[in-house]
Amino acid sequence: MLLDRQKVRQAYERYGFFEESSSEKNIMVFSIRTGHYHNADIIPLQSSTDASQTYKEYQELGYACQTKSYKSISEIETALFTGFFNLEATRDRLTRDYDDFTNSIVKIHSDNASYTYIKTQYYVNNKEGNSTVTQEILDRLDEEKPILFLVEAAAGFGKTCSAYELVKEITSTRTHQLPLFSELSRNRQAKIFRYVLLDEIDRSFPLLSSTLVRSEIKSGKVPVILDGFDELLHESATDDGKNYESTEPMLDTISELLTNKAKVVLTTRRTAIFDGDEFHQWIDNHENDFEVIRLRIQEPRIEDWLSDDRLERLYLAGFPTTNLSNPVLLSFLRCISDEEFSKVSEDSSKLVDKYFDSMMERERKRQDLRMAPSEQYKILRTISDDMIHFDYTSESRDYIYSLILEKIRY
Repeated sequence: MLLDRQKVRQAYERYGFFEESSSEKNIMVFSIRTGHYHNADIIPLQSSTDASQTYKEYQELGYACQTKSYKSISEIETALFTGFFNLEATRDRLTRDYDDFTNSIVKIHSDNASYTYIKTQYYVNNKEGNSTVTQEILDRLDEEKPILFLVEAAAGFGKTCSAYELVKEITSTRTHQLPLFSELSRNRQAKIFRYVLLDEIDRSFPLLSSTLVRSEIKSGKVPVILDGFDELLHESATDDGKNYESTEPMLDTISELLTNKAKVVLTTRRTAIFDGDEFHQWIDNHENDFEVIRLRIQEPRIEDWLSDDRLERLYLAGFPTTNLSNPVLLSFLRCISDEEFSKVSEDSSKLVDKYFDSMMERERKRQDLRMAPSEQYKILRTISDDMIHFDYTSESRDYIYSLILEKIRY
């Protein structure tokens, strides 16, 4: 089969190659300069074509040559994408980021704690979902159309966890795609969203041009996941929805990406803006350009936090599980090992005390504190008493330091 010359040219030129002349009819040559070196890919358009003479000619001209035999245009596009985006190293980086994030959640509870994603109830375009938020998105990533996913939830309901879980799933299961992931709360330097997006592209792929990255976003190979879109919204706009005009330019910047097969995921807390007439009008204006899928995460129930076995053990121990709603305590009960869970659930009346003892004992080891949990309690009670008495919520380090020196006696 003879490869389409025009499509080969388009694939290579998108990655910054220049077409060179070739004395052979069914051979194409593309060059690119990296530093002091000139590289050349020699492409036989037919598998039976001998490219050895062309290879020799360009080698004598000082090019670092490679003969690439491809069976299809998609194979060329995949090879270029894999090489330029350095898939293996980038996936390793994203995996490390996921591990760091999940460890930061669970390791505060115990060295033996393990992380599992909480699968909560959710709605897809106002219909109850029967899978998971991440799976709803994964199932649509290969659709032949651009899609904007809007993942909405109240604070603490799992937006960031869902974003990281989606990144992990794409990274580990989809060999033909590579996510561009950003926590927007960490990027407050740029004031205009267009520059925030460009900054995130440069941060994620520092060796590639933003034009190339945007091109692969539009091709569907680079799904964009922006966590915390509400962090960029004006405070007054998120409260009453009156400043939609400050949000529209951000949405228009995103809509510019949503062509061809692009997929963009925004996570945001529920705001009046996304329920307002202006936003629905914006969606209507783009109904022929891309699809909008809204996923709303519901508050995790206690059954979502804890396994049936752990719930049963708490119930048998006499703990009022129906009143258990504190996410920090639930996270502790969810993450600790079975052995540790058995210990803390032996006496339900002391479960909360054991939780705090566990946290303080852990900090004693981590920070090499020469204080038993009871001594830590004494200091914390002293500080909280002072905060209540003088009605303040924060103070300088020097003040807290002097308070401890003055009040605590050993």
